[in-house]
Amino acid sequence: MKIIARLVFFGLLLAAGYLWWATLSSQQQVLPQVLKQAAEKAMQQQLCQTPVLWRIGQLDPAFDLTLEQAEQAAHNAAMQWNNAFDKELFRYDSLDGFPINFRYDQRQQQLLQQAMLERNIQRYDATIDRRAATLQRQSEQLVQS
Repeated sequence: MKIIARLVFFGLLLAAGYLWWATLSSQQQVLPQVLKQAAEKAMQQQLCQTPVLWRIGQLDPAFDLTLEQAEQAAHNAAMQWNNAFDKELFRYDSLDGFPINFRYDQRQQQLLQQAMLERNIQRYDATIDRRAATLQRQSEQLVQS
């Protein structure tokens, strides 16, 4: 009998230990979720509370823009964001703002090439349309003759 009692006791002890471990491990999973949610909520409350300061940094001459034109373009973009959110998200600061650098690289070169190709295609299409109209008129004249 003593052996059976001991086996039951150890079985109950093992079951209690498992339940205790399961409870403890589930609390450890819930706690990080609670902390994560609290951190996300705090981040959302702070997000966009302070406007991002900006300034014009490097201005590559390949853009063919003056400093004033670059600043005006950036001001316009900032105002669009500010108006869209009805909140000051971006503010110009010539000293402490993060620099907006106008760097001419392969992307700009590719954009220029693409624009040139599209312009050429439009010219070719216009020429083809004019010639097709001319041929149509000539065909109608031949049919009438």
